Amino acid sequence: MANAREIKSRISSVQDTMKITNAMYMISSSKMKKAKKILSDTEPYFYNMQSAIARILRHIPDIQHPFFSVRHLRVWQVPITTILPR
Repeated sequence: MANAREIKSRISSVQDTMKITNAMYMISSSKMKKAKKILSDTEPYFYNMQSAIARILRHIPDIQHPFFSVRHLRVWQVPITTILPR
């Protein structure tokens, strides 16, 4: 059986851990908000560049470059097995 001092110490330890966890959550939340803002700020630039490149490629149909060709993705299948103990 733990005495009162040990119980108080554990309670304060848990409270300190909760404070640290809340601080980490707030920091990650602000970083996520900042990243979303940066993404939303660059979206108009991206879409304007995409449409400009599309207009250019419409006038030059014979261009041969890997960036402008349609890619076909390969699908890999990996078998996974397990051995169950008896």
